[in-house]
Amino acid sequence: MIASGHPSDERKQMQKKIEIASSIKEVSLAKAVVIPTVDLEAANQALLTQVKWTQEKNIPTLLVRPRKTSGYTYKIKSPLAPKSIFLTINNITDNDGDTVPFEIFFNTKDTALYEMLTALTRLITAHFRRGGDMTYLLEELMCIDVPGKAGYIARGGRYIPSLSAEIGVVIEEHLISIKAIKVEEVDANVTEFIATKATQYVAESGDIIDENSGFPANAEVCTNMKCRKKAVVNLDNCPTCLACGDSKCG
Repeated sequence: MIASGHPSDERKQMQKKIEIASSIKEVSLAKAVVIPTVDLEAANQALLTQVKWTQEKNIPTLLVRPRKTSGYTYKIKSPLAPKSIFLTINNITDNDGDTVPFEIFFNTKDTALYEMLTALTRLITAHFRRGGDMTYLLEELMCIDVPGKAGYIARGGRYIPSLSAEIGVVIEEHLISIKAIKVEEVDANVTEFIATKATQYVAESGDIIDENSGFPANAEVCTNMKCRKKAVVNLDNCPTCLACGDSKCG
């Protein structure tokens, strides 16, 4: 006959099992993630305070991206870049019912431009989502000139000093097409006067009209950032732009 174990030994083993189980439970509880409760009323009040602050400071709030957007893709084939660049701008409709730009993307096989285009993507998209006046952004892009590198005269006579400036020109074209910015038109009387003076200049100087620009071949580039066309000639001893009418003599 085999004697059974002593009752005190069984109790000790049972007590040991209970202690081990308790220690495992404590470790599990220590590792558990505690999810804090959210005070919705306080959160809403904080949001209203932020909105009120931005309104008082005249700071535009960020636009929220919808699930689906629509846009346009432009192909930039420039002598300033070895390979084509595809620029896409997506639009949304804001709270006022206006079509506004929301984000921009670039795509090209030229890996040397990756860093610059990535930076432009993020910065310009951030500016779009803030909303507000876009002309400042365009002026900053279109005035970028690379020292030691010549630009070129695009069709229509506009001088393109750099690839960044050309990107600015394309963005401007898009913003005009969706009526996000307005085009300043030259007064009809000024246009007529300039046309008369241009005809007189060509007849007296013997200069020819450039087929690409539509202006005299020996014309200089206009310094007006909103124009930048190769159309400045000397009229009545005064440098005058035949495109925008800008004159150094006032």
